[in-house]
Amino acid sequence: MPQGTRVTRSRYEVAYIAHVPLEPRAAVAEWKEGKLTVSAGTQRPFGVREELASAFHIEQADVHVLMPDTGSGYGGKHSGECAVEAARLAKVAGKPVKLIWTREEEFTWAYVRPQGTMMVNSAVDANGKIVSWNFVNMASGPAGSSLLMTSTKRIGKNSL
Repeated sequence: MPQGTRVTRSRYEVAYIAHVPLEPRAAVAEWKEGKLTVSAGTQRPFGVREELASAFHIEQADVHVLMPDTGSGYGGKHSGECAVEAARLAKVAGKPVKLIWTREEEFTWAYVRPQGTMMVNSAVDANGKIVSWNFVNMASGPAGSSLLMTSTKRIGKNSL
């Protein structure tokens, strides 16, 4: 590194965190003439419809998802596990089924925000100009969709 260059190395970690919506997941499911209607507190009704259609090998047009007003989900009501479970029970029972997860079930079966680690290494010259930047993101971000994301920007001949 040229004289006057200052290097900074930082590491940040975030833990697994349960979303814990104000009310636990709940759904009412009913089958009629091969078509499914589910009322579920969800923040993603079209995605839940896709999940239900896939789980039962039926067309999305045969699935109707109703979305009643729901309390704050804090990003925790995007998937349809409870809706699928209620629909399975309704299909076996041959009548409508109302399912409400307990708080314990919420913590046991619902998804969590993934754990993640981010490492940032950077360097600035004597004038405060960034001369090198390296960012590594491991498993954090949108549902931990990537195990490792790296972004490196080297400016000029200097690097970390």
